[in-house]
Amino acid sequence: MLTREVDISFSIGIHSRPAVLLIQKMKEYPGNSFFLSKDGKKVNGLSLSGILSLGITQGSRLAITVEGPREEEAAEDILRLIRDVLPAER
Repeated sequence: MLTREVDISFSIGIHSRPAVLLIQKMKEYPGNSFFLSKDGKKVNGLSLSGILSLGITQGSRLAITVEGPREEEAAEDILRLIRDVLPAER
């Protein structure tokens, strides 16, 4: 099991479209379990309603937990998506 944290610095935060992109990225790693945590609340990373329930806005600190094969690669890929791709989403 591997956990990484990331600060959400982009103004739109994670609403439905970025959440769907996150889920799509996670699905590229079958056999892994994904969890997102914010302010003590933990949700299944493959659940759109779960992600949206976290209320991830600019300034939020998000913890991403990955468990399974290729967990380090999966975590880094997800962090790259959050840092490089999602800020460009509008």
